[in-house]
Amino acid sequence: MMANAFRDGLLAVPIPGLPQPIAPTGTIDQDRPAFTWDQESPDRATRYQLIVEGSSGVVVDRWIEAHNRCGIFNCSYTLSVAEALTSGDYVWRLRGRNPAGLGPWTADVPFTVDLDGLFADGFESGDTSAWSEQQLP
Repeated sequence: MMANAFRDGLLAVPIPGLPQPIAPTGTIDQDRPAFTWDQESPDRATRYQLIVEGSSGVVVDRWIEAHNRCGIFNCSYTLSVAEALTSGDYVWRLRGRNPAGLGPWTADVPFTVDLDGLFADGFESGDTSAWSEQQLP
């Protein structure tokens, strides 16, 4: 009888709706971008699956706990050092999951990582004009 009540409770919860991707889009100069999306409903998805694909295939396949990464309206996940991206073209998508099952995938969101200009005006390029020398006491 308890199993039936549990099953009936799960069936009353709809699967998560479609989250709305926000960022990244366009060209970025970060190897560890923050992926941000609007929640479809704050109490429906308990986990999200984030997929990032590059020219070599899937480079990130991560399950993200909603309670750790979501605020009132949106969620965010920043790639770890081990998941850092190289320069190139990518797409990302995600879907929600809850006890009732998996929600639909979002459409692919394209973005480009361009790390070539990352240090073009900095110390690594030899241009130290923006750097100052500070005297220690």
